[in-house]
Amino acid sequence: MIQDHFLHILRYWYFTYNEKEIDRNDKNYYRLWKIREIFYVLDVAFSKFYNSYEHLTFDRVIVLFKGKVVFKQYIL
Repeated sequence: MIQDHFLHILRYWYFTYNEKEIDRNDKNYYRLWKIREIFYVLDVAFSKFYNSYEHLTFDRVIVLFKGKVVFKQYIL
């Protein structure tokens, strides 16, 4: 996809209206409030089609990241 098409899609693509925004000082404020519903839909869809088994492993490789992320990361 060329950059102009991507930027055009990105310009008109949204998940919720800004009028529904919760006050940032509220104790129930959620940083990802705009995409919370899409997370819920994906969670339901993925859990419907994925069945975990008795033997499940996690890869403990740490990848170097030099960006800025506001979320907490917990490494097992």
